[in-house]
Amino acid sequence: MPLTAPDREDVVLLTETGPGAGLLAAWWRQGPAESGPDELPVHRGQGWVVRLLGQLRHPLIHALLSVATITAALCT
Repeated sequence: MPLTAPDREDVVLLTETGPGAGLLAAWWRQGPAESGPDELPVHRGQGWVVRLLGQLRHPLIHALLSVATITAALCT
């Protein structure tokens, strides 16, 4: 049996949908009035300074900065 996508008519019958099976116009207009617009809130990320200072809390950065300082001191 070959694997193929079902016909559109079969999908309509299986899901019990069709041109007249959607929301009523009154419900469609009432939804945004009750729950607000259909959009996600805008998320403002942290500023670059806060993100940079947040990196200093990780212990690995202290090891890397220590090694960089020692290497710089030995190379001069």
